[in-house]
Amino acid sequence: LARVKTVHAATETTAVDLLKNANPVALVVPYTGVRQYNDVVQGAAQVMSFVNTGTQAPTLASVTSTLAPATDQTLFITGFPGATQAVYLADVNLPAPSNAAFVRIVNASSGGGPITVTSTASVVPMVTGLASPTASGYNILPAGTYTFRFTNTATGAPVVTPDPVITLTSPQTSSIYLIGPGTGLAAVVTQDF
Repeated sequence: LARVKTVHAATETTAVDLLKNANPVALVVPYTGVRQYNDVVQGAAQVMSFVNTGTQAPTLASVTSTLAPATDQTLFITGFPGATQAVYLADVNLPAPSNAAFVRIVNASSGGGPITVTSTASVVPMVTGLASPTASGYNILPAGTYTFRFTNTATGAPVVTPDPVITLTSPQTSSIYLIGPGTGLAAVVTQDF
């Protein structure tokens, strides 16, 4: 089996269902909502489609992906009505080293510009110029509580306010999704392992 996590980041869109080859995987995922991993049968060329909750059509967005055995992936929907897209991410399903945590940043904003991410772990940015809809690699941080700052790469203006305080525990692997229209984003934390 493979596992699929679902994240709804499509601005101005009602709750969605995720279907695999027209069969339900995750149902009634609200905007900014996350459905943790669901087991699915692995296979090549699987059509993963987002639809409005309770319908089979029209498809809001879809992506074809290979679901390999014993792997984890996240599918998220982003964009504005009429211009939504589905995005597939391969997740790390391994624990971080002792006394550390893995964290990845996902810019799932609808129409937002590239972002820069810093944390109280270092004055050096963790990520610079992360465009939507893409994800950084996993960064390793010592386990602890951090204040994260998310800014527009071009202007330096904050895109999430106030700066979120996030606790990362060992051996946790997490993703932080930035969800919303361009400015005024929300930071949604999910656990990958």
